[in-house]
Amino acid sequence: MKKFVGFKGVFDLLEEATRLYKNNFIQLIFIGFVACLTGLVGSNMKHGYQMIGRVYTACGAQGSFLPYYFSCTLWACIGIASLCFAIWARIAIIKVVHSKGISSSEAYREAFRLTPSYLLVVTLTVLSFLGGSLLLVLPGLVFLCWFCFAPMVLICEGVKGTEALSRSSSYVTGRFWRVVWRLILPVFLQFLVSFALSFYIGSATKVTDHLISAVLFPFWTIYHYTLYKNLKESMPSCVVVEE
Repeated sequence: MKKFVGFKGVFDLLEEATRLYKNNFIQLIFIGFVACLTGLVGSNMKHGYQMIGRVYTACGAQGSFLPYYFSCTLWACIGIASLCFAIWARIAIIKVVHSKGISSSEAYREAFRLTPSYLLVVTLTVLSFLGGSLLLVLPGLVFLCWFCFAPMVLICEGVKGTEALSRSSSYVTGRFWRVVWRLILPVFLQFLVSFALSFYIGSATKVTDHLISAVLFPFWTIYHYTLYKNLKESMPSCVVVEE
């Protein structure tokens, strides 16, 4: 029997995201903690910049700037590595929940393979947002909402480049404000959860903050995936077979 899938509300999407999170908990926590460790390194970069400043001052007094450029290169490499691990973690999380039975190692291999295409799609999305923002803020936000599912299209459907952006916008067209609501409310809920945890824990250490992020980052990535999946399945041209 065939039927159309309706566009789900925020709490239905949260419920589905919770179910997927629980079903893949071990894998997702592992991936989240990998991203957490690299995030810790990246967040400590400000101490590196302070060190660079001290090295620059010392080298300036001695008339040699080679250690300064070495320090800049080192911390730039750390920042790029931290960004790469965050991208790989996001792609791996989506692969785990989309491709049932896939191992963490295979998910990471797929993440490595998709990284160049992922960066291209994200760059095109950011450029469209910046281009729209040159006119007014609202057109930029409209473009961002239209194209924010392009990375999901790439990862789950294998569609690359501008075609991924076009397909993302086709999923959003006609449901723009409802999609905006489903994107904004979880951000507000995440803020409340983070605030409550910070208030309960008190003066949390940087390590504690990143441990919390290691748990929440996979969940909100899955929520974004469930929204994308529901948008695709609730397209008028899309029919789901009910067994």
